[in-house]
Amino acid sequence: MIKIQSLDDVKHYTQLPVLASVPPLLSGAERSWIRRSGWLKLAAGAAAAVGVIPVIVLILQATRVFDRLIS
Repeated sequence: MIKIQSLDDVKHYTQLPVLASVPPLLSGAERSWIRRSGWLKLAAGAAAAVGVIPVIVLILQATRVFDRLIS
């Protein structure tokens, strides 16, 4: 069974021009989830960035990269 998932699929399978397409119809809960998930992704990225900084500092101290660059 062929699934038409995009505008390019419609053009390919029907060989006809597309006059209009229906935008996704989202409920209020779906719209709020999309907004909330965006904020959650931003918070997770910020937490990951803050959490990685001490690890990078420890690695640089253990390898003494800056000491080698100076001398």
